[in-house]
Amino acid sequence: MFKAAGEDRVVARIAECAAVIVGALGEVGEINILRLSEYLGERSALTYQALGWLACEGRIRYRQSESQVFVSLTEEEKRKHENDKSKRR
Repeated sequence: MFKAAGEDRVVARIAECAAVIVGALGEVGEINILRLSEYLGERSALTYQALGWLACEGRIRYRQSESQVFVSLTEEEKRKHENDKSKRR
């Protein structure tokens, strides 16, 4: 299969952003999806691609409250994050 020039770099950048999102959500718990890019200091397009990646992997959950959408880690991901955090200490 033919890959476009730079495709690997783009996919790697999305994966990196996904990892940063997991870390951030592990710290803040839940965040408004519209505030996430700003919180990370990242472009919205990249943030949303990374969220899609994490959603397909089943690592995040969405919650809607009126017109607001919030994102957080699944319970399993929260446990993994806590275990990783305690190992680093």
